[in-house]
Amino acid sequence: MHDKRAMRARLSEAGVDSTAGVRVSGADELRTFARRYGLPCVVKPVSNSGSAGITKVTDESELAEAYARADSSYEGLPDAGVLVEEFLNGPQFSVEAVSESGEHQVVAITAKFSDPASFVELGHVTPARLTDKVSDEIHTYVGAVLDALGVEFGPTHSEICLTEKGPRLIETHVRMGGDEIPALVRDATGVDVDDCAARQTLGESVLPDVRATLAEDRPALFSAVWFAALESTGVLDHVGRLDEARSLPGVTEVRLLAKPGSEVGGLTSSDSRVAFARALADTPEDAARAARGAVELLEFTLKVSPQQGRAI
Repeated sequence: MHDKRAMRARLSEAGVDSTAGVRVSGADELRTFARRYGLPCVVKPVSNSGSAGITKVTDESELAEAYARADSSYEGLPDAGVLVEEFLNGPQFSVEAVSESGEHQVVAITAKFSDPASFVELGHVTPARLTDKVSDEIHTYVGAVLDALGVEFGPTHSEICLTEKGPRLIETHVRMGGDEIPALVRDATGVDVDDCAARQTLGESVLPDVRATLAEDRPALFSAVWFAALESTGVLDHVGRLDEARSLPGVTEVRLLAKPGSEVGGLTSSDSRVAFARALADTPEDAARAARGAVELLEFTLKVSPQQGRAI
């Protein structure tokens, strides 16, 4: 859903999610929201992706900068507007589902790990380790969200926060998830969401096959992905120890996202990440540890230009 304000309004009208969120036109309106609902709050573009332009505001002195950051062009969508929402506190998850004729089937719930400052996602593990009660609660909630938004067909990727009051929506997309999540889901459940989307496009029914696959007796495996980001900035020259990273136990893939010669450094959006590794293991902790260990083994060599300042 590109228009996050319209999404919030629809969910509130349907009684599904009451998370406070309003469109604002300046720092003064941000300040009014913050004083009504409290801090922290989240300031973001009305339409964006890849965590671009998002700021968690913890002090009123940060509001003007947060507004300026959100009020920019992202993904070719200039001047889309700025949205402020109450901050949702709790662990975050993404939920992959497939819908058909208004009927929804949750395929997997994935635990996600994000940078606390930029909100850029750094890791995912599928399936998330949850109690049956919490899992059922998330299934029911996401189904209600998709009903309220009028989703009829296709894959969806919903991001939620598990708060003290239960699941609350961060955002949802009428598409497959990014960040290698479809591959994690396929590894952990056997369901190929890419294939489902293609078959539905051709007019085929997929829900019976999805449900049959989910019901199969499979070994319990957890699939994880972890991303590398660099604090230092410069031009990427070389990446070392790739073969070592790929040979680590449990690691199934290591891939570079930045090519030699490209400008790298900092973590402002998902596009800032420079590599990732995927891994499979018998526990979510071991899967995440293996994937993270692989990217931490990589060695990045940068070319840095000397600072050009005035001499006196």
